[in-house]
Amino acid sequence: MNLSTETLYSSAPRALMYLGKTRPWLACLTGIWLVSLVFCTPTQAQKKSTPLNAHGFEIKNTKKYTACSFRTTLIESDGYLKTAVYDTLGQLKSVSECWSTKRKKEWVTERDLTIRFTSEGDTASVSDHTLAGKSDRLLFYEDGLLFAEAIMYNGKFKEGWQLNDDGDRIPMDEVRQIPRLSQQEIFYRYLAKEIRYPKEARQKGLVGVVYLAFDMDDSGRLRSIEVANPEAVDPILIEEALRVVSAYPLTFEPMEDRYGNPKEGILRLPIRFAL
Repeated sequence: MNLSTETLYSSAPRALMYLGKTRPWLACLTGIWLVSLVFCTPTQAQKKSTPLNAHGFEIKNTKKYTACSFRTTLIESDGYLKTAVYDTLGQLKSVSECWSTKRKKEWVTERDLTIRFTSEGDTASVSDHTLAGKSDRLLFYEDGLLFAEAIMYNGKFKEGWQLNDDGDRIPMDEVRQIPRLSQQEIFYRYLAKEIRYPKEARQKGLVGVVYLAFDMDDSGRLRSIEVANPEAVDPILIEEALRVVSAYPLTFEPMEDRYGNPKEGILRLPIRFAL
């Protein structure tokens, strides 16, 4: 996979100039990322390349599952990891940084920051997750320019703003730039009540998180349910997750673009199994 400097810089100046006025810290960070990526040679980028499926999860059995992108490790040290994801043609899709702290001989993620790019090379979105505060900061872009921001706590919308037609910031009542599950709290109460820890899984001490991907059209109608991380969780847990979710009357609200037009999308929800 070859990294194209033309791709990286095709829209970077415009985006960085705008960010410099509105988000200086993000402009600086983005600039540093882009410069460091350009000086990472193809040989270096290919040293640690991990195939990923359509949902961004690692593929171990490449004969059974098709790679849709590849994650490359750029920098790795104690408590810090920097990676980039490319599609199968070598186009940059995202860059991520992760900070971790060692607790009881295990590294625990404290914060992860990801910038995602469009196929044209523009910034599409930025997500900043902080474990300690259980918060997420989401930034959304169009043509590389910021138009909305949302703050989430414990997975719930807290506050946010978006630009109106005049370019003024107006408050948002929910984050509409991502697909949403209608009456999410009711769903999770149902989940807590109805999910059963399989006896065999309990006896074997099996734990894990099943990520389910809900593919919906632009009206919010469900088209399919897929396990996003099939290799990471035991089939026993996957079967139970699908059973309990399939029995619930799921309804969704589609994601919207900057102008409020509904779009098709995929919503990924975690189903956790812990002893």
